[in-house]
Parts: sequence; C-alpha cells; structure tokens
Amino acid sequence: QIRGAFPDPFPTLENMRLFRISNNNLSGSLPDFARSTPLIRELDLSNQRKQEYGGLTGTISPDFSRLGDLSVLNLAFNKLTSLPSDLGTLQKLQKLDLSSNMLSQTIPSELGKLDLLEVLNLSSNKLRGRIPSSFNNFANRRSTSIIYLSGNLDLLNPAPLMLCSMDQFDFATNEGKCPRERNALKEIYQSANGQEWSKNMLWLHPYESHCNWHGVYCDKKAKITGLDLRNNGLSGTLNKEIANLRNLEVLDLSDNNIQGSVPSEIGNLSELLRLRLSYNELTGTMPANLFKNLSRLTLIQLNGNHINGTIPMIYWREEEHYWKGKYDSQSKSIQDSIPTIVWREEHGIVTDTADYLSSFVADCGSPSDFNMSLTCENCTMCCNNRGDCYPQEETAVQKLGAEDYSNSTWIVLVSIIALSYIVALVSKQLCYIDGSVTEDSYNKATRAIGDDSVYQFILGENVVGWIIVLMTVCVQVVLPVMFLQASEVELSEDNIDLVYTWQCPRVTSQCSNTTDVTSFGWVVFSILIALKLSKDIMNGFRLTWLSGQHKKIRFFLGALILNFVSLFTLYVSIIYNKAIATSNTELVINSIGILFVTEADEDLYAILERINSEWAGGMGKMSLKNHDVERDEDEQDNNNNENKVKSGDNDEGNDESQSEASSLKIEMNELRQTIDNLRKKVELNNYTYSVAPVWEMGQQHNTPLAL
Repeated sequence: QIRGAFPDPFPTLENMRLFRISNNNLSGSLPDFARSTPLIRELDLSNQRKQEYGGLTGTISPDFSRLGDLSVLNLAFNKLTSLPSDLGTLQKLQKLDLSSNMLSQTIPSELGKLDLLEVLNLSSNKLRGRIPSSFNNFANRRSTSIIYLSGNLDLLNPAPLMLCSMDQFDFATNEGKCPRERNALKEIYQSANGQEWSKNMLWLHPYESHCNWHGVYCDKKAKITGLDLRNNGLSGTLNKEIANLRNLEVLDLSDNNIQGSVPSEIGNLSELLRLRLSYNELTGTMPANLFKNLSRLTLIQLNGNHINGTIPMIYWREEEHYWKGKYDSQSKSIQDSIPTIVWREEHGIVTDTADYLSSFVADCGSPSDFNMSLTCENCTMCCNNRGDCYPQEETAVQKLGAEDYSNSTWIVLVSIIALSYIVALVSKQLCYIDGSVTEDSYNKATRAIGDDSVYQFILGENVVGWIIVLMTVCVQVVLPVMFLQASEVELSEDNIDLVYTWQCPRVTSQCSNTTDVTSFGWVVFSILIALKLSKDIMNGFRLTWLSGQHKKIRFFLGALILNFVSLFTLYVSIIYNKAIATSNTELVINSIGILFVTEADEDLYAILERINSEWAGGMGKMSLKNHDVERDEDEQDNNNNENKVKSGDNDEGNDESQSEASSLKIEMNELRQTIDNLRKKVELNNYTYSVAPVWEMGQQHNTPLAL
C-alpha cells in the first residue's frame, strides 16, 4: 500500500524497461517519464484510485510521445483529465488503457494511426463528440483488435461504420452506435460491388445515417422499411445479411446483374410486402421454404432470371391479400383491380400499386432456358425466355368444370342437344301435325338442311348417304378441335399456338397487355360470323321445329348436326382468336380460315354432283310411302290415269306432239354438240350445265309442253 505522490523530480533511470506499481494509493501528477526513463517499454500505474480517494490527477504530458519504445501504457482507474493527441505517434504502442478516468474531451483521431495497437480501452470516461473515423483502420488492419469505448455517455451516434464490423468492439451490438441494419447494408454493398453502382450516394459514410443512403427508406424509428435499388448497376451476389433487415416491407433489386442463387434468408423477412428480383442473372433453384413466413406478400416478381425447378407455394393471408374490384385479362391496363399498399408517407412514397395479374410473376412460360419450364402453381403471370408473358389463370371453361378447351367440346355438344330438344319439345306441344310428312314439309326440311349440302342425305334412306354425312361431320368437328387444342392455355407447353401478348417491363411493377385487338375488331368479327353462320343456325333451329311437328328423328338428327357444326365453329373461332390474335386484321383472317371448314359439306356435295348428279340428287330423297301419305300418291295415280284416257281420245294430237318431239330431238342433239365444243374451250367454275336430263324428261312425257 504505497501512498502519496511521486518524488519531484523523479530520479533518472535510463535503463528502466518496465515499471509496474498498480493497485496502490498514489496521488498527485505524473512524473516526466520521458526525461527519467527514456527507454521504458511498459508503464503500469493503474488502479490508484480507491473509491473517492487517491488516484493520479492532472494531465498526460505530451512528452509521452518521446517514449519511442513504449508498448504498454496502463493508467486506468485514476483521475486524469486530458488525453494528448501526441500519443498517436507511439508507433510501437500495443496496449493503451486509460479507462475509468475523468477524460472530458473528444477522442484524438491520431490514435487511429497506431498500427500495432491491439487493445484500446477508453471506457468509463466523459469523452464526447464522434468516435474518429480513423478508428476504421483498426478494422481494416487487425480484425483481432479490442476497442472499448462504453461508458462515455456523450459520444455521438453512430460509430464509424467499419468499426462496427469488429467483433471485439464493445459497441458492435449497440443499436444506437452500430445499428444492425446498417451493418447488413454494408455487407450487401460489398457483396454487390457497391463501388460500381450507378448511384451510391452516402453509402458507407462513416457517420451519415443509413436512412439517408440512396435507395434506403426508414420509418420514424430509423428502421429500414424499403430498399429500392432497381436499375442501379448491382452485380456480384445478394448477401444473406439481408435477413437482418427485419422490418423490410419493400425489396426492389430488379433490372440489375445480380448473380448466384436467391438466399433463403429472405424467407425471414416476415414483414415483406413487395419482392422484386426480376431481370437479373439469378440461377439455381428456389429455397423450399422461402415463402413459408412471407404471408404478407402482395407482389412477387422473379421473371427475367435463370431460375429452374419449382417455386414453392405461398399461402396468402386473407386479411393482407386484399384485391379490389374485378379484372379483365384482355384489357390493356388495369386500374380498378389493384391492392393498395400505403408506404410511409414521410418518405415521399405515398402509395405503390400493382394489378392482380402482376402480383406473382416468374419464368414459368415457354419457351424456356431449360428442358422443362419453371413450375409455379401460385404464379399469376408466366413469362418465357423472350420476355413475353401471359396470365396464368383459370379459363372460362375451367371455371365451368372442364379440364381444358378440348374437353369443353362435350359441354358444347350437351348444351346444343339440350337446347335442340327443348325447341323440338315446344314445337311438338304447340304445332304437332299427327306425325305425317307431306311433300311440302319434306321440301322445307331439305331447304333448311341445305339442298346443296351432303347433310340432306340424312333425310334419305340410303346407308351410304348416312356414312357420307357421318364422315363429313367428323371432318367438320375434328378440324375445329385441332384449332381448339392449339388454343390451350398450357404455358409450359411448346406445341400450342398461344401468343404471349403481355409485357412486364423493367421500369415498372405493373404488367400490361400489348395486343392491338380492339372493340372494333370484335365488331367486325361478329358481323363476319353473323353473315356466315346465322343462316345455318336459323335453318338448324327451323329444322328442329319441324322435327317436333312431325316427330321425325332424322329431322332432329339433321338439325342437331347443323346446329352443332355452326355453333361449335362459332365457339372455336372465339377461343382461337382470343389465344392468338394480336391485331384486328389477324382477328378477321383467323376467322376466315376457321369458317372455311363450314363449307366442307357443300364442297363435297358439289364434287358428288359433278361425278353423278342423278345419284347425288336422289341420295336425300325420303320415301313418303313410309310416312302415311299414300293418299297423296293415290291422287297422283288417278291424275295419271285421267291423263291417259284423255290421251287415248286425242290420238291425232299425240301424233302431232310426237312429230314435234322428233324435230326437237334433232335440235337438242345439235345444241348438245355445240355445248360440248364450248366446254372444251371455256372453263366452267361453279356451275354444271347438262342437257341430258332435259332430253330424258322429254322422252318420258313425250310432249313438247313437258319438255
């Protein structure tokens, strides 16, 4: 227990290398060790203050800077009041402990020049002002350095950024001096080659609040709520320290050149509302549990990368995933069907909006960079490797229970059968005509089904005619089904004609439909369809009405064929055009191509008529004897008999008629030869001229009048 002050003057001890006299009760000022012990290496005068009594007082003389060999200076637990900047010249100093004194000044920045310093303890004093930025050198030079500055209540926030990255800095976990989020931003900056960014104002500034760094947005408590660095030249990788931005609501790093995989740590950002990583160079697979804790997400855009495999499911929380209004996938821009996210008015960003179809976008379209497209069941929009996108949503037929458009053919068929049956039933109840078929009724049926169509064969009794009708129906159904299959919204398939008309641009989070099809185009389409199909549709239901009047199944089958082919063609035209038409002209051209199929029955009949007109004409004849109209034929026979009687009474008139017929026969032969000659020279496009039937009629009736 040594008490009292050092002798003045202190004796000269030139060869002294170590002087330890700690844990005593010394008082007074420090001697001039630079004069007395010029070669000293370790000086320990610590712990001289016992509670309120004792302890060395005064200042630390600048002359200490002349102790060039000094490596340890320990003056802790005294009452010293000043810290000279000259101590920064002690290049061999490894330990400086001035803790628990009464130092009441700013920390000299020169201390940051002590390259060999391993321990700096200035804790429990009255130091004020900022911690010198030169202290960052300790972090750069010696990662094992120990820096103690706690207990100085007047030191300003924050501490130098790089100093906070030192594990042995006692303020490293202090949210005021070293905010964890600022440290995370520093790691993100370094991993993403921040020095090459287009804009990096104030980033890594030693003192400036991270809330003022470019692209960083904070709330009133200085917690980071937004990080918007889109189109800013980021490269490198995305650091996993992003998980420490626990209050982050908006993360937009789109349109950069970030490489590597998506860090699973993003899944810890439970407050995240908007995640945009689109248009980067991200690769690999998505972490399986990435979205497990991200139930508040309302916007996810991952398109424009090279991610493969499967994007995990996300389970939206109903109270957060609130979509307003309805949406139409054919409209160019959607304004009424958007979730609104209010984002920190105090930072100048009042609202940000994204329509429903833009809410979850990924590269799940085709063609893809991989053999198999990215799988994403939750995605609302799928893009391909060309940058074109298309909504992934239930089609109208899927909402009705059909698996796809091809299977919806059965829905159309059943609907038409049901409608036709209802019409026939109403006709039977209102206009039933005792089941009889007159010549007039038959003619009406023929005109309805088409006297220039092979469908009239269904009215006849020839099995060959029925087979021809069946084959024609197959052709007129199979071909539209091919168009229907090509219209399927199977975004992962290559073998479809679906045109991706949507774009999700780099500069905005909202996708839009770029199609040039307008209402005018659909009006023209409707007019074209009406002109082409309305006749067949009306004739189909007219024949359905007749089938109810006469209870004839062949009338009903003919009507059903006519109705189905016409309405199914209309249905396919609409679906196919919605899938591939990108302009009004394409809308019309596509319709013409599909409607050409409806003429197959007429074209086939024209071919058959050219081959054998008599056979084709008789194929649709109905045997009226089998339909309780014998009375009509009896009346016809009586009329024929009366004509024969009259013919017998007028032999002279008949002779004259036969003479005229002979003369006319010669003239007809000459006319026939003339037409044959003309036929060789002139191309006849759509009409068939035949004299033979006329001549045969003249021979049969044997009268010029009949001829």
